[in-house]
Amino acid sequence: FGLNPGPGPRDPPPIGTRVANLPLVSSAYDMVASAYSCTKGSHPCVRSVCDAAEKGVKSLTAAAVSGAQPLLTRLEPQSEQSSCEAQGVKPSSSHTCSFHRQ
Repeated sequence: FGLNPGPGPRDPPPIGTRVANLPLVSSAYDMVASAYSCTKGSHPCVRSVCDAAEKGVKSLTAAAVSGAQPLLTRLEPQSEQSSCEAQGVKPSSSHTCSFHRQ
């Protein structure tokens, strides 16, 4: 019989979230962010360079995401099937995991 468990409270958070929540990573990020803010606010020329760098990084990130989107869309069904198999459930034709009897 088919049950769609969907995302639940037992689903692990994404790997990026788990790494960011590590105490060492979190405190290092806080220190770097604080140093960056202090440096950026120290002089108008430094602020201009930092602002330009931030805009460049945002543009590069947007381009990378839009360029990777077709690949991610193509890989999504494979990833979903692997996820279902890892959970011990059979993927249905609608690409959602459904429990099945063995």
